[in-house]
Amino acid sequence: MRGDWIELVAPGRETRRFQAERLLDLDMNEIDKAPHPQMYFYLPWPEPVKPGSFLRRPASDGYPV
Repeated sequence: MRGDWIELVAPGRETRRFQAERLLDLDMNEIDKAPHPQMYFYLPWPEPVKPGSFLRRPASDGYPV
């Protein structure tokens, strides 16, 4: 997942697209991917994220469009 394009969908805000550059496990160790469904991990983001927000992978490969 590191290096993949991700979309942040937040209530009342525009969908934001970014490339995941760092992923951290719960002990703050860098990881390359989050391979398990509902796995907890940290993804650094430069601004506060609203409750109810979620991440999704864009439908097409080769992002950005």
